Amino acid sequence: YSLNSGSKIIFTNLTGMITQEAWESCGNGTVLIAFFANDTAGNLAFQEIIVYKDIIAPEITIMTPLNNLLSGHDTISFNLSINERNFDSSWYRDINHGFQL
Repeated sequence: YSLNSGSKIIFTNLTGMITQEAWESCGNGTVLIAFFANDTAGNLAFQEIIVYKDIIAPEITIMTPLNNLLSGHDTISFNLSINERNFDSSWYRDINHGFQL
């Protein structure tokens, strides 16, 4: 196989894993993976796929409440800004009572 039209990496089994070194050489974003096969007569075939590598953490900004806000018995609301192309989920943790939501 090769990644992003780079050097060929030889393997002999029909299943396996991309080597860590080769995977780390690919940056964030689109990765083109090409698989090749040949026979003893010299005939060559290949097929390509595209996968998306996401190695950048989301950017999160707490809009409200403000840091060190003084609050009483009433609960407070929050407003977040999250910048992430592949956003999945968000949650908060109450560090004083040991639970997560």
